[in-house]
Amino acid sequence: MKYCPNCGQPALDSHRFCMRCGADISAAPVVDAQAQYAQQPPPHYYAPTPAKSSNTALIIILVAVGAVVLVPIVLIIAAIAIPNLLRARISANESSAVGSVRTINAAAVAYQAQFNHYPEGLASMGSPVAGVSAEYGAGLIDNTLASGKKRGYAFSYQGIDSKHTGAFDDYEVTACPERRNTTGVKCFFSDSSGVIRYSSSGKADKDSPPL
Repeated sequence: MKYCPNCGQPALDSHRFCMRCGADISAAPVVDAQAQYAQQPPPHYYAPTPAKSSNTALIIILVAVGAVVLVPIVLIIAAIAIPNLLRARISANESSAVGSVRTINAAAVAYQAQFNHYPEGLASMGSPVAGVSAEYGAGLIDNTLASGKKRGYAFSYQGIDSKHTGAFDDYEVTACPERRNTTGVKCFFSDSSGVIRYSSSGKADKDSPPL
């Protein structure tokens, strides 16, 4: 292949005149097309410039949308779960209080068998005190219960001298929630009969219905 020296129009080797301008190209040098292409530098590829985007703005938008969607859901779940958890806690505290009243009843019976009278108070059934008679620390109940408070309930025990002989021949024990409707609902009562009674509206006594 050769090229017109006047206008650069390519032409076949056998052409004598340019097909574009009519110039004489019989003396134009013949060029190897493949060699000419090989000598040309390879074309450069320029990657397109990525479009600018604001990742910070996108994150803020996503967080805002998530908050709008999730906050009501969380509030609904909390509204359902919190009362259920409170009821479960109250039920567990009440069961613990009943168990503690039974423990006090059993300890009072054991105390009476040992000392021939019922204890004066909870401390008399608590841990022994060095240098003090076992009658005032028989070690029949744990110190937490002997303190009068356990698992959201306050316990009150009183020895009773019904015959005025100077010896406690009976007793009364009550257990009421420290914060009604929060740590418990029911109050409990028992005495030497061993029957546990309850009240859901106030302090229980010997006239309250049995469990």
